[in-house]
Amino acid sequence: MSEDLRLTDESIEQTIAGSVVYPPGGTYGPLRYREIQLVLLHSGSMEVEVDGAAYKVHPGQLLLLLPEENVYIAFDRSGKSRHRWITLSLREYEADLQHQLHAMPRTIPISEPMNRLVDLSVMQRQTDLPEYRSVANALGLAAIRLYAAESARNDALIANPVIGKVKSFIHEHYAIPLSMKEIADHANVSASHLVRLFKQAEQTTPIQYLWDYRVEHSLVLLRTTGLSVGEIAEQCGFKSRYHYSRSVKRYTGKSASEIRALHWQSR
Repeated sequence: MSEDLRLTDESIEQTIAGSVVYPPGGTYGPLRYREIQLVLLHSGSMEVEVDGAAYKVHPGQLLLLLPEENVYIAFDRSGKSRHRWITLSLREYEADLQHQLHAMPRTIPISEPMNRLVDLSVMQRQTDLPEYRSVANALGLAAIRLYAAESARNDALIANPVIGKVKSFIHEHYAIPLSMKEIADHANVSASHLVRLFKQAEQTTPIQYLWDYRVEHSLVLLRTTGLSVGEIAEQCGFKSRYHYSRSVKRYTGKSASEIRALHWQSR
């Protein structure tokens, strides 16, 4: 979903998060939902019926439930089912937001960022003080926005699984020397085939994507840390300080020193 989600802090009346274990054969509902809810299943299983449509949810999956939906859940008959959830009560459920939410997939895999975000939300629930409620709402908003972003990312990975695999590999290993052959070998394709795929999907090559990613990450360090230019160059996979400086100048039109000075002047 490229369109910005039409949901703000002001739209949210209350956010609640928690964790629960259902016994074998447990059920929930039928119930007409009034909130947005994300359900993270960690063990067991769920057979979910939403407005007559059936979904099977497995451990490691994240389920989206929406206002005005009729929901019934049957939990695993052979063992306990543990899940965590985060629920957002809205002040208004406007048509544009309804359209955006209903365009999202019903389930996606649970990512590590989502796991951590829900961890924070559950811990936040233990501090139920008025001054913390705005923090709870901000976490709830972040969770829904993350779901939207990850839904779009999953669509892209389904369309181009090799591209997604290569990007993840680059994001994890950009700080060390990488050759075109190493990148292609990781994706189990030939270098020439990978270049064609990248040009079609990203309008660039894998090696250029790698260098662009290194520069972008280095700019974050340049603006937010006290590391020297040489240290940043080394941490981001550049061959030398000189090589890094040339790359930044070509990418931004400014020197590394100018970018850092401008950032600190604006603070």
